[in-house]
Amino acid sequence: MEHISLQPVDQVEILSVMDNTIDMLMASTPVARRAPLLRDTFSRPRLRAEHGVSMLITVQSEGRKDSFLFDAGASVEGVLHNMDVLEIRPNELHAVVLSHGHTDHTLALLAS
Repeated sequence: MEHISLQPVDQVEILSVMDNTIDMLMASTPVARRAPLLRDTFSRPRLRAEHGVSMLITVQSEGRKDSFLFDAGASVEGVLHNMDVLEIRPNELHAVVLSHGHTDHTLALLAS
């Protein structure tokens, strides 16, 4: 078996782009930072929840940041809608990584 060595990084941030549920009123904790409620929160487009998962992983090392999308949710439009609300630009992603081929992790890739 080939040995793969991993390089240390300075910081890893995981942003939930899509999950089964969403609670916009949930408070932050020492472990999880929640999006702040803005004055116009309820008049702006809102995040959607749906079966499936998608996470934005951002790794920072030596002043360089790279982001990749881990899984792509269960609908063609769900993850793309949430990426737009969260101001995540698809052309700034380094890669898309799929955990496995089930449709609740892959369908946003069918968007045109």
